Amino acid sequence: MKKNTLLFITLFFLLGAHLAKAQNDASRVIAGAPNVFLDCFDCDYDNFKREVNYVNYLRERQSADIYVLVTSQNTGGGDEYVMYLLGQGRFEGQNDTLTVHTETDDTEREISNKLLALYKRGLLPYLLQTPLVEQISYQIVQEEEKPTEESQQPSDPWKAWVFSISGGGNANGQSASNSLSLRSRLSANRVTEKSKWRFSLSGRQNKQNFYIFYRDSLGEIISTDTFTSVVQSFYANASYIGAIDDHLSWGVFVNTNNSSYSNIKLGNDLRLGLEYDLFPYSESDRRMITLTYKIGPTYNQYEDTTIFDQLSEVVWQHQLAFNIYQNQPWGNVSFGIDYSNYLHDFRLNSLSFNPSLNWNVARGLTLTLGGYISLISDQITLPKDQVSIPSLLLRDRIVETDFSYFTYLNLSYTFGSKYSNIVNPRFDGGGGGTYYFF
Repeated sequence: MKKNTLLFITLFFLLGAHLAKAQNDASRVIAGAPNVFLDCFDCDYDNFKREVNYVNYLRERQSADIYVLVTSQNTGGGDEYVMYLLGQGRFEGQNDTLTVHTETDDTEREISNKLLALYKRGLLPYLLQTPLVEQISYQIVQEEEKPTEESQQPSDPWKAWVFSISGGGNANGQSASNSLSLRSRLSANRVTEKSKWRFSLSGRQNKQNFYIFYRDSLGEIISTDTFTSVVQSFYANASYIGAIDDHLSWGVFVNTNNSSYSNIKLGNDLRLGLEYDLFPYSESDRRMITLTYKIGPTYNQYEDTTIFDQLSEVVWQHQLAFNIYQNQPWGNVSFGIDYSNYLHDFRLNSLSFNPSLNWNVARGLTLTLGGYISLISDQITLPKDQVSIPSLLLRDRIVETDFSYFTYLNLSYTFGSKYSNIVNPRFDGGGGGTYYFF
Protein backbone atom coordinates (compact mmCIF):
# COMPACT_ATOMS: atom_id res chain seq x y z
CA MET A 1 0.00 0.00 0.00
CA LYS A 2 2.83 2.38 0.90
CA LYS A 3 4.58 1.58 -2.40
CA ASN A 4 1.40 2.37 -4.37
CA THR A 5 0.96 5.63 -2.47
CA LEU A 6 4.58 6.61 -3.14
CA LEU A 7 4.19 5.76 -6.84
CA PHE A 8 1.01 7.85 -7.03
CA ILE A 9 2.71 10.85 -5.39
CA THR A 10 5.67 10.56 -7.78
CA LEU A 11 3.44 10.44 -10.84
CA PHE A 12 1.44 13.38 -9.47
CA PHE A 13 4.54 15.56 -9.16
CA LEU A 14 5.82 14.49 -12.59
CA LEU A 15 2.47 15.38 -14.12
CA GLY A 16 2.44 18.72 -12.31
CA ALA A 17 5.95 19.51 -13.54
CA HIS A 18 4.94 18.58 -17.08
CA LEU A 19 1.85 20.80 -16.98
CA ALA A 20 3.86 23.68 -15.56
CA LYS A 21 6.43 23.30 -18.34
CA ALA A 22 3.67 23.09 -20.94
CA GLN A 23 2.16 26.30 -19.59
CA ASN A 24 5.58 27.95 -19.71
CA ASP A 25 6.09 26.80 -23.34
CA ALA A 26 2.64 28.12 -24.23
CA SER A 27 3.80 31.53 -23.05
CA ARG A 28 6.06 31.57 -26.11
CA VAL A 29 2.99 32.49 -28.16
CA ILE A 30 3.44 36.20 -28.90
CA ALA A 31 0.31 38.27 -28.36
CA GLY A 32 -0.51 40.56 -31.25
CA ALA A 33 2.14 39.05 -33.53
CA PRO A 34 1.16 37.79 -36.99
CA ASN A 35 0.44 34.07 -37.31
CA VAL A 36 2.55 32.72 -40.17
CA PHE A 37 2.38 29.50 -42.18
CA LEU A 38 5.67 28.96 -44.03
CA ASP A 39 5.63 26.71 -47.11
CA CYS A 40 9.23 26.54 -48.32
CA PHE A 41 11.09 23.37 -49.33
CA ASP A 42 14.58 24.92 -49.34
CA CYS A 43 14.23 26.89 -46.09
CA ASP A 44 15.98 25.89 -42.86
CA TYR A 45 12.89 25.96 -40.65
CA ASP A 46 14.77 25.83 -37.35
CA ASN A 47 17.03 28.72 -38.35
CA PHE A 48 14.05 30.76 -39.55
CA LYS A 49 12.29 30.28 -36.21
CA ARG A 50 15.42 31.31 -34.29
CA GLU A 51 16.19 34.36 -36.41
CA VAL A 52 12.58 35.51 -36.85
CA ASN A 53 11.20 34.75 -33.40
CA TYR A 54 8.79 37.68 -33.30
CA VAL A 55 5.96 35.95 -35.20
CA ASN A 56 3.89 32.88 -34.38
CA TYR A 57 4.43 29.83 -36.60
CA LEU A 58 1.42 27.66 -37.35
CA ARG A 59 1.09 24.04 -38.41
CA GLU A 60 -1.82 24.69 -40.76
CA ARG A 61 -2.47 27.29 -43.44
CA GLN A 62 -6.13 28.02 -42.69
CA SER A 63 -5.50 29.75 -39.35
CA ALA A 64 -2.60 31.89 -40.55
CA ASP A 65 -2.62 35.67 -40.99
CA ILE A 66 0.15 35.37 -43.57
CA TYR A 67 0.69 32.41 -45.90
CA VAL A 68 4.28 32.42 -47.22
CA LEU A 69 4.81 30.29 -50.33
CA VAL A 70 8.30 29.97 -51.84
CA THR A 71 8.81 28.54 -55.33
CA SER A 72 12.01 28.07 -57.35
CA GLN A 73 13.09 27.67 -60.95
CA ASN A 74 16.48 26.98 -62.47
CA THR A 75 17.99 29.87 -64.41
CA GLY A 76 20.95 28.06 -65.94
CA GLY A 77 23.42 29.89 -63.70
CA GLY A 78 21.62 29.20 -60.43
CA ASP A 79 18.03 29.45 -59.24
CA GLU A 80 15.36 32.10 -59.01
CA TYR A 81 13.33 32.00 -55.79
CA VAL A 82 9.98 33.76 -55.69
CA MET A 83 8.38 34.42 -52.30
CA TYR A 84 4.64 35.02 -52.29
CA LEU A 85 3.22 36.59 -49.13
CA LEU A 86 -0.54 36.17 -49.12
CA GLY A 87 -2.58 38.00 -46.50
CA GLN A 88 -5.43 36.18 -44.78
CA GLY A 89 -7.80 37.15 -41.95
CA ARG A 90 -6.82 40.60 -40.67
CA PHE A 91 -4.43 41.02 -43.63
CA GLU A 92 -6.90 39.81 -46.27
CA GLY A 93 -6.07 41.26 -49.68
CA GLN A 94 -2.61 42.45 -48.65
CA ASN A 95 -0.25 40.43 -50.85
CA ASP A 96 3.35 40.84 -51.93
CA THR A 97 5.83 39.11 -54.24
CA LEU A 98 9.61 39.18 -53.71
CA THR A 99 12.41 37.63 -55.76
CA VAL A 100 16.00 36.61 -55.08
CA HIS A 101 18.58 34.87 -57.27
CA THR A 102 21.25 32.38 -56.21
CA GLU A 103 24.44 31.26 -57.93
CA THR A 104 25.46 27.70 -58.81
CA ASP A 105 28.32 27.79 -56.29
CA ASP A 106 26.21 29.08 -53.39
CA THR A 107 26.26 26.74 -50.40
CA GLU A 108 23.09 25.59 -48.66
CA ARG A 109 23.80 28.08 -45.86
CA GLU A 110 24.25 30.96 -48.32
CA ILE A 111 20.98 30.08 -50.07
CA SER A 112 19.20 29.83 -46.72
CA ASN A 113 20.58 33.22 -45.64
CA LYS A 114 19.36 34.87 -48.84
CA LEU A 115 15.91 33.40 -48.32
CA LEU A 116 15.96 34.48 -44.67
CA ALA A 117 16.80 38.08 -45.65
CA LEU A 118 13.98 38.04 -48.19
CA TYR A 119 11.60 36.65 -45.56
CA LYS A 120 12.45 39.41 -43.06
CA ARG A 121 11.91 42.08 -45.71
CA GLY A 122 8.58 40.58 -46.73
CA LEU A 123 7.23 40.48 -43.17
CA LEU A 124 7.99 44.12 -42.40
CA PRO A 125 4.84 45.70 -43.96
CA TYR A 126 2.67 43.33 -41.91
CA LEU A 127 4.59 43.92 -38.66
CA LEU A 128 4.05 47.67 -39.04
CA GLN A 129 0.32 47.05 -38.63
CA THR A 130 0.65 45.17 -35.33
CA PRO A 131 1.45 46.20 -31.73
CA LEU A 132 5.04 45.09 -32.45
CA VAL A 133 5.55 48.34 -34.38
CA GLU A 134 6.57 50.01 -31.10
CA GLN A 135 9.50 47.57 -30.82
CA ILE A 136 10.79 48.05 -34.37
CA SER A 137 13.91 50.15 -34.93
CA TYR A 138 15.37 50.82 -38.34
CA GLN A 139 18.49 52.20 -39.93
CA ILE A 140 19.10 53.44 -43.45
CA VAL A 141 22.70 53.15 -44.62
CA GLN A 142 23.65 55.93 -47.01
CA GLU A 143 25.97 54.78 -49.79
CA GLU A 144 28.21 57.12 -51.67
CA GLU A 145 27.06 57.82 -55.21
CA LYS A 146 29.07 55.79 -57.67
CA PRO A 147 30.19 56.99 -61.08
CA THR A 148 27.79 56.35 -63.93
CA GLU A 149 30.09 53.74 -65.50
CA GLU A 150 30.06 51.62 -62.35
CA SER A 151 26.29 51.90 -61.89
CA GLN A 152 25.62 50.37 -65.30
CA GLN A 153 24.75 46.71 -65.77
CA PRO A 154 27.89 44.68 -64.95
CA SER A 155 29.54 42.97 -67.89
CA ASP A 156 29.52 39.17 -68.14
CA PRO A 157 32.64 37.74 -69.80
CA TRP A 158 30.91 34.34 -70.01
CA LYS A 159 27.93 35.78 -71.95
CA ALA A 160 25.46 33.89 -69.67
CA TRP A 161 27.13 30.50 -70.32
CA VAL A 162 27.37 28.20 -67.29
CA PHE A 163 29.55 25.07 -67.30
CA SER A 164 29.50 22.16 -64.89
CA ILE A 165 31.69 19.08 -64.46
CA SER A 166 30.85 16.35 -61.99
CA GLY A 167 31.81 12.77 -61.28
CA GLY A 168 31.53 10.27 -58.51
CA GLY A 169 30.56 6.82 -57.47
CA ASN A 170 29.47 4.60 -54.65
CA ALA A 171 30.29 1.10 -53.48
CA ASN A 172 28.75 -1.32 -51.02
CA GLY A 173 29.08 -4.97 -50.22
CA GLN A 174 28.88 -7.91 -47.91
CA SER A 175 30.02 -11.52 -48.04
CA ALA A 176 27.39 -12.61 -50.55
CA SER A 177 27.35 -9.54 -52.82
CA ASN A 178 29.02 -6.27 -53.74
CA SER A 179 28.40 -3.45 -56.16
CA LEU A 180 30.22 -0.51 -57.68
CA SER A 181 28.61 2.44 -59.45
CA LEU A 182 30.53 5.15 -61.33
CA ARG A 183 29.10 8.23 -63.02
CA SER A 184 30.30 11.42 -64.71
CA ARG A 185 28.67 14.44 -66.30
CA LEU A 186 29.65 17.54 -68.26
CA SER A 187 27.14 20.26 -69.11
CA ALA A 188 26.99 23.71 -70.67
CA ASN A 189 23.89 25.90 -70.52
CA ARG A 190 22.94 29.37 -71.60
CA VAL A 191 19.56 30.72 -70.50
CA THR A 192 18.19 34.11 -71.49
CA GLU A 193 14.69 35.57 -71.68
CA LYS A 194 14.34 34.65 -75.36
CA SER A 195 16.38 31.48 -75.78
CA LYS A 196 17.82 28.48 -74.03
CA TRP A 197 20.87 26.42 -75.04
CA ARG A 198 21.61 23.12 -73.29
CA PHE A 199 24.47 20.66 -73.87
CA SER A 200 25.36 17.64 -71.75
CA LEU A 201 27.54 14.54 -71.77
CA SER A 202 27.02 11.83 -69.18
CA GLY A 203 28.12 8.27 -68.55
CA ARG A 204 27.32 5.62 -65.99
CA GLN A 205 28.48 2.11 -65.16
CA ASN A 206 26.94 -0.20 -62.57
CA LYS A 207 28.56 -3.52 -61.70
CA GLN A 208 27.12 -6.06 -59.26
CA ASN A 209 28.54 -9.38 -58.11
CA PHE A 210 26.52 -12.06 -56.32
CA TYR A 211 28.02 -15.17 -54.74
CA ILE A 212 26.43 -18.50 -53.84
CA PHE A 213 28.54 -20.57 -51.45
CA TYR A 214 28.38 -24.36 -51.22
CA ARG A 215 29.55 -25.90 -47.96
CA ASP A 216 30.41 -29.38 -46.78
CA SER A 217 29.01 -31.07 -43.68
CA LEU A 218 31.54 -29.20 -41.53
CA GLY A 219 30.43 -25.82 -42.85
CA GLU A 220 33.57 -25.26 -44.93
CA ILE A 221 33.15 -23.60 -48.36
CA ILE A 222 33.94 -26.10 -51.10
CA SER A 223 32.78 -24.12 -54.18
CA THR A 224 31.29 -20.80 -55.23
CA ASP A 225 29.02 -19.69 -58.05
CA THR A 226 29.40 -16.07 -59.12
CA PHE A 227 26.82 -14.01 -60.99
CA THR A 228 27.94 -10.68 -62.43
CA SER A 229 25.78 -7.90 -63.81
CA VAL A 230 27.21 -4.93 -65.72
CA VAL A 231 25.09 -2.05 -67.07
CA GLN A 232 26.73 0.75 -69.03
CA SER A 233 25.24 3.83 -70.64
CA PHE A 234 26.38 7.03 -72.33
CA TYR A 235 24.30 10.04 -73.34
CA ALA A 236 25.04 13.22 -75.31
CA ASN A 237 22.28 15.79 -75.61
CA ALA A 238 21.99 19.19 -77.24
CA SER A 239 18.99 21.45 -77.56
CA TYR A 240 18.02 24.96 -78.55
CA ILE A 241 14.70 26.47 -77.44
CA GLY A 242 13.52 29.80 -78.77
CA ALA A 243 10.68 32.09 -77.68
CA ILE A 244 8.01 33.05 -80.20
CA ASP A 245 5.88 35.03 -77.76
CA ASP A 246 4.83 34.83 -74.10
CA HIS A 247 2.84 31.63 -74.75
CA LEU A 248 4.58 29.87 -77.64
CA SER A 249 8.05 28.31 -78.04
CA TRP A 250 9.89 26.14 -80.55
CA GLY A 251 12.89 23.87 -80.14
CA VAL A 252 15.44 21.56 -81.75
CA PHE A 253 16.64 18.50 -79.83
CA VAL A 254 19.55 16.21 -80.72
CA ASN A 255 20.45 13.11 -78.70
CA THR A 256 23.09 10.40 -79.01
CA ASN A 257 23.16 7.43 -76.67
CA ASN A 258 24.54 4.01 -75.93
CA SER A 259 22.82 1.66 -73.48
CA SER A 260 23.65 -1.98 -72.75
CA TYR A 261 20.34 -2.23 -70.87
CA SER A 262 18.26 -1.12 -73.89
CA ASN A 263 20.27 -3.12 -76.48
CA ILE A 264 21.40 0.12 -78.15
CA LYS A 265 24.94 0.14 -79.50
CA LEU A 266 24.47 3.60 -80.97
CA GLY A 267 21.31 5.67 -81.04
CA ASN A 268 20.75 9.07 -82.64
CA ASP A 269 17.60 11.20 -82.38
CA LEU A 270 16.63 14.48 -84.00
CA ARG A 271 13.42 16.21 -82.93
CA LEU A 272 11.72 19.45 -83.85
CA GLY A 273 9.22 20.69 -81.29
CA LEU A 274 6.53 23.27 -80.64
CA GLU A 275 5.00 24.13 -77.25
CA TYR A 276 2.03 26.26 -76.23
CA ASP A 277 1.36 27.41 -72.65
CA LEU A 278 -2.16 28.57 -71.83
CA PHE A 279 -0.71 30.93 -69.21
CA PRO A 280 2.18 33.36 -69.72
CA TYR A 281 5.56 31.70 -69.18
CA SER A 282 6.25 34.36 -66.54
CA GLU A 283 3.78 32.54 -64.25
CA SER A 284 5.43 29.13 -64.67
CA ASP A 285 6.53 28.85 -61.03
CA ARG A 286 2.86 28.76 -59.97
CA ARG A 287 0.85 27.45 -62.90
CA MET A 288 1.30 25.97 -66.37
CA ILE A 289 -0.96 24.19 -68.84
CA THR A 290 1.14 23.16 -71.84
CA LEU A 291 0.66 21.24 -75.06
CA THR A 292 3.89 20.01 -76.67
CA TYR A 293 4.47 18.32 -80.02
CA LYS A 294 7.73 16.79 -81.27
CA ILE A 295 8.59 14.93 -84.48
CA GLY A 296 11.76 13.57 -86.02
CA PRO A 297 13.88 10.58 -87.10
CA THR A 298 15.75 8.02 -84.98
CA TYR A 299 18.72 5.98 -86.15
CA ASN A 300 19.60 2.93 -84.03
CA GLN A 301 22.39 0.37 -84.19
CA TYR A 302 21.72 -2.62 -81.94
CA GLU A 303 23.98 -4.90 -79.95
CA ASP A 304 21.84 -7.94 -80.76
CA THR A 305 19.27 -8.59 -83.45
CA THR A 306 15.87 -7.25 -82.40
CA ILE A 307 12.53 -9.04 -82.40
CA PHE A 308 11.93 -7.32 -85.77
CA ASP A 309 15.15 -8.87 -87.20
CA GLN A 310 16.96 -5.55 -87.27
CA LEU A 311 20.59 -4.77 -86.47
CA SER A 312 20.15 -1.14 -87.52
CA GLU A 313 17.28 0.98 -88.75
CA VAL A 314 15.94 4.48 -89.29
CA VAL A 315 12.44 5.19 -87.99
CA TRP A 316 10.34 8.33 -87.60
CA GLN A 317 8.49 9.07 -84.39
CA HIS A 318 6.22 11.83 -83.12
CA GLN A 319 5.09 12.69 -79.61
CA LEU A 320 2.23 14.70 -78.12
CA ALA A 321 2.29 15.71 -74.45
CA PHE A 322 -0.24 17.56 -72.31
CA ASN A 323 0.84 18.80 -68.87
CA ILE A 324 -0.85 20.70 -66.06
CA TYR A 325 0.95 22.20 -63.07
CA GLN A 326 -0.58 24.26 -60.26
CA ASN A 327 1.13 25.46 -57.07
CA GLN A 328 -1.54 27.13 -54.92
CA PRO A 329 -2.18 27.83 -51.21
CA TRP A 330 -4.26 24.64 -50.93
CA GLY A 331 -1.35 22.54 -52.22
CA ASN A 332 0.03 21.57 -55.60
CA VAL A 333 -1.06 19.31 -58.42
CA SER A 334 0.50 18.13 -61.64
CA PHE A 335 -0.83 15.85 -64.33
CA GLY A 336 0.70 14.74 -67.59
CA ILE A 337 -0.42 12.66 -70.56
CA ASP A 338 2.22 11.57 -73.06
CA TYR A 339 1.50 9.73 -76.31
CA SER A 340 3.99 8.67 -78.98
CA ASN A 341 4.13 6.30 -81.92
CA TYR A 342 6.35 5.33 -84.84
CA LEU A 343 5.06 6.67 -88.13
CA HIS A 344 5.77 3.52 -90.17
CA ASP A 345 3.49 1.45 -87.91
CA PHE A 346 0.95 3.15 -85.63
CA ARG A 347 0.62 -0.08 -83.64
CA LEU A 348 4.05 0.73 -82.19
CA ASN A 349 2.94 3.28 -79.63
CA SER A 350 3.00 4.16 -75.95
CA LEU A 351 0.69 6.10 -73.67
CA SER A 352 1.58 7.28 -70.17
CA PHE A 353 -0.17 9.15 -67.35
CA ASN A 354 1.69 11.00 -64.58
CA PRO A 355 -0.54 12.38 -61.81
CA SER A 356 0.69 14.00 -58.60
CA LEU A 357 -1.34 15.67 -55.86
CA ASN A 358 -0.47 17.23 -52.51
CA TRP A 359 -3.78 18.57 -51.17
CA ASN A 360 -4.48 20.31 -47.86
CA VAL A 361 -8.07 19.02 -47.72
CA ALA A 362 -9.02 20.63 -44.40
CA ARG A 363 -7.35 21.84 -41.24
CA GLY A 364 -4.77 19.22 -40.33
CA LEU A 365 -5.86 16.83 -43.10
CA THR A 366 -3.46 16.28 -46.01
CA LEU A 367 -3.76 13.92 -48.96
CA THR A 368 -0.68 13.01 -51.01
CA LEU A 369 -0.80 10.72 -54.03
CA GLY A 370 0.97 10.22 -57.30
CA GLY A 371 2.87 7.89 -59.60
CA TYR A 372 2.69 6.91 -63.23
CA ILE A 373 1.26 4.24 -65.50
CA SER A 374 2.48 3.46 -69.00
CA LEU A 375 0.87 1.32 -71.69
CA ILE A 376 3.74 0.06 -73.82
CA SER A 377 3.62 -1.27 -77.39
CA ASP A 378 6.74 0.30 -78.93
CA GLN A 379 9.73 -1.72 -77.68
CA ILE A 380 11.55 -1.83 -81.02
CA THR A 381 14.94 -2.37 -79.31
CA LEU A 382 14.00 -5.70 -77.68
CA PRO A 383 16.62 -8.38 -78.43
CA LYS A 384 15.41 -11.47 -80.28
CA ASP A 385 17.19 -13.89 -77.97
CA GLN A 386 15.45 -14.75 -74.74
CA VAL A 387 16.71 -12.90 -71.68
CA SER A 388 18.52 -15.14 -69.18
CA ILE A 389 17.03 -15.77 -65.75
CA PRO A 390 19.91 -13.95 -63.94
CA SER A 391 19.44 -10.90 -66.20
CA LEU A 392 15.70 -11.04 -65.59
CA LEU A 393 16.19 -11.11 -61.81
CA LEU A 394 18.97 -8.51 -61.80
CA ARG A 395 17.05 -6.26 -64.23
CA ASP A 396 20.13 -5.46 -66.27
CA ARG A 397 18.48 -6.05 -69.67
CA ILE A 398 15.29 -4.73 -71.22
CA VAL A 399 12.43 -7.25 -71.13
CA GLU A 400 9.14 -7.37 -72.96
CA THR A 401 6.19 -5.83 -71.16
CA ASP A 402 2.79 -4.36 -72.00
CA PHE A 403 2.77 -1.91 -69.12
CA SER A 404 4.67 -0.44 -66.18
CA TYR A 405 3.46 1.50 -63.17
CA PHE A 406 4.39 3.03 -59.85
CA THR A 407 2.02 4.58 -57.34
CA TYR A 408 1.92 5.98 -53.81
CA LEU A 409 -0.79 7.25 -51.48
CA ASN A 410 -0.64 8.86 -48.05
CA LEU A 411 -3.33 10.42 -45.87
CA SER A 412 -2.34 12.22 -42.67
CA TYR A 413 -4.25 14.09 -39.99
CA THR A 414 -2.57 16.34 -37.43
CA PHE A 415 -4.38 17.94 -34.52
CA GLY A 416 -3.61 19.75 -31.27
CA SER A 417 -1.98 23.12 -30.75
CA LYS A 418 -1.92 25.23 -33.89
CA TYR A 419 1.38 26.87 -32.90
CA SER A 420 4.85 25.64 -33.80
CA ASN A 421 7.20 28.28 -32.40
CA ILE A 422 9.59 26.15 -30.34
CA VAL A 423 12.91 24.86 -31.71
CA ASN A 424 14.22 21.86 -29.77
CA PRO A 425 16.85 19.82 -31.68
CA ARG A 426 17.65 17.36 -28.87
CA PHE A 427 18.16 13.79 -30.13
CA ASP A 428 17.38 14.87 -33.70
CA GLY A 429 20.79 13.69 -34.86
CA GLY A 430 22.13 17.08 -35.97
CA GLY A 431 22.72 17.94 -39.59
CA GLY A 432 20.98 21.31 -39.65
CA GLY A 433 17.34 22.21 -39.81
CA THR A 434 14.37 19.97 -40.07
CA TYR A 435 12.46 20.01 -43.35
CA TYR A 436 8.71 19.68 -43.38
CA PHE A 437 6.75 18.52 -46.44
CA PHE A 438 3.24 19.87 -46.86
